[in-house]
Amino acid sequence: MQGAPGAADYGYVTVGRPALSPWASSGTWRFGDDFESHIKRENDLDIMYAMSSDGSALEISFIYYGDGFSRAAAVKGNWVFTFTRGQNSN
Repeated sequence: MQGAPGAADYGYVTVGRPALSPWASSGTWRFGDDFESHIKRENDLDIMYAMSSDGSALEISFIYYGDGFSRAAAVKGNWVFTFTRGQNSN
């Protein structure tokens, strides 16, 4: 999926998320004012993202203040997700 600053919202769907999660099963996001490092999820949740210098990892981070989806409010706080590039099996 591609986008640009000022574009319409984009949809997301989560698969295999735990019952206690700061992510709804689906929702929307859009690029923030600094589209090279910032996105906004629904309800204006600010999410920062950065690629590692060698391009092998993507990190997203945010502070979640709302109640958890599917459970109690125990998901409030700082969250950091790191995605690493898998090896190609070709």
